[in-house]
Amino acid sequence: MVTDPVCLRQLDENKSAGRSVFREQTYYFDSDRCREVFERSPEEFAGNVPIVTYGDQGSRFPRKEA
Repeated sequence: MVTDPVCLRQLDENKSAGRSVFREQTYYFDSDRCREVFERSPEEFAGNVPIVTYGDQGSRFPRKEA
């Protein structure tokens, strides 16, 4: 699974509507419209893919195990 940097939808990279390479990184898109928007100003969207954290990573008060 990959994330479209424009609309932030998750999709299967093999079923994406398009792809684009920017600064040696491949980005996948949910639609041709998202790809077109990205290609007009890729630097605006290239850092848009959120970093997902799981559990208590980065938590100020981590949960204690029982």
